[in-house]
Amino acid sequence: LRENHFRLFTANETPSRESSLPSRSVSPSEINQTRTLAMWPPTLSFAAPLLLALLALARAEGHYHQGELVPLWANKIGPFSNPTETYEFFDALDWCRPEKLEHRKLNMGEALQGDRLVKTDYQMPFNESSDATKVLCKMKLGVEGINKFVDAIKQRFVYDLLLDDLPMRLFVGEMSSTLATGDTGVTRSRFYVYTHIDFLVAVNGDQIIEASASPGFPVEVEVPDGGELEFEMSYGLRWEQTDFPYSRRSDKYKDPHHYRDIEIHWFSVLNTLISVLVLVIFLASVLARFVRQDVRLVTRGAGAEDGDEGDDSKEIGWKMLHGDVFRLPEGLDVLCPILGAGAQLLLLCGLLLLLGVFELFHPLQRGTLHMTTLVLYLLTSFVSGFVSGHFYKGLGGSQWMRNALITVVIFSGPAFVVGALLNLTAVIYRSTRAIPWWVSGVILGLWCLVTFPLTIVGAILGKNFTRLFEAPHKSAKLPRQIPDCAWYRTRTALFFMAGGVPFCSI
Repeated sequence: LRENHFRLFTANETPSRESSLPSRSVSPSEINQTRTLAMWPPTLSFAAPLLLALLALARAEGHYHQGELVPLWANKIGPFSNPTETYEFFDALDWCRPEKLEHRKLNMGEALQGDRLVKTDYQMPFNESSDATKVLCKMKLGVEGINKFVDAIKQRFVYDLLLDDLPMRLFVGEMSSTLATGDTGVTRSRFYVYTHIDFLVAVNGDQIIEASASPGFPVEVEVPDGGELEFEMSYGLRWEQTDFPYSRRSDKYKDPHHYRDIEIHWFSVLNTLISVLVLVIFLASVLARFVRQDVRLVTRGAGAEDGDEGDDSKEIGWKMLHGDVFRLPEGLDVLCPILGAGAQLLLLCGLLLLLGVFELFHPLQRGTLHMTTLVLYLLTSFVSGFVSGHFYKGLGGSQWMRNALITVVIFSGPAFVVGALLNLTAVIYRSTRAIPWWVSGVILGLWCLVTFPLTIVGAILGKNFTRLFEAPHKSAKLPRQIPDCAWYRTRTALFFMAGGVPFCSI
């Protein structure tokens, strides 16, 4: 077809003698037009299969045929009491490891969250229930393997399984305490590993709606006389029909007491706001009382005639600081960037709380919170530059470019150092919390292409739309000397107390 098409539409070919159509000269524009038409079918021949493949992929997402194997993915494993300590599933325990590990590609949010999805050997034929117990593998554990399982059970390790992106969380085993032989009253801990999993999957047509798993068949983990512990890992699979729509399957994974928790949450927020408001009113009334007393004394002294009382009253209370109140601060290169970074973080936290109030973060959407935080931080970099440039220009700063560069790194620099140390620690302990190198490269690229330019642009706009600060009262030429204070009111003591009080309140 392509050759016939070229032969039919190419204008450079000589017309056939048997043709009854009169020959004429062809213009260059017509030649280009016919060549463009001649190239359209080959382009369409490559685009059409790609378009059909994309449509088929979109159609096949979440749809399965009868008997089609649904992959079951194993995610991270770690202590239940410490969600930040996670390891890869087959690295932490010798648990029916496949001959070849097949990892699923992760998006950036999943990688930042510490997910590591590995395909397991569980055979899950779609919508085909079986009452027979299936054997996954036969395990032989030596002393080292038994100690790993004992340590995992002690720390209450849990692991995540995903079936069609539906999470299932299971404990490795359980621990019980029994009295030792004799009347000594000493208890002995026994450790049991779950060797069986019952899967129950609800489907609606050719789509999976809900998946749950229940562990069972506990086997005691102890070193036998032969030196090795042998047991079988098995599972059962049962499918059931449901009329629940696929578009609302995420509602299945919401806590049944979720809406009651929302009411309690809003009650706590309202209670906190009222408490803060009462404290602010109380402090304002106390300050207003002292200010009134000082104003009264100053007014009385100003109205008095030349006397000692009038002269002494002019230098008491807030009147003593009238010449230093509007003195411009020092260290603008540090103060203004800190103000800009603080404004950015405050806006970032407010936006995240607002999105959380509207329930835009769901457990089925893994990594959404991390990606949202990253994107919002990148976009709010403009705010940090604007606030920093605004205060720097208003307080009389002249080297705005240096101020903008410091603003760029005032938060991201220490965060990078701390993150690098934590990531190095995670790599040493082989934790899934270690950020992959490609994610670090993407974050660095986004910082260079988004954060840096937006901060500079914000600093430029901040300084251009700001006037110099005009104080309502002139400052004294010489600053007033600050008297010596107790040790607990020094800068060093206040530095540690200001950082320790929030942790003590928690």
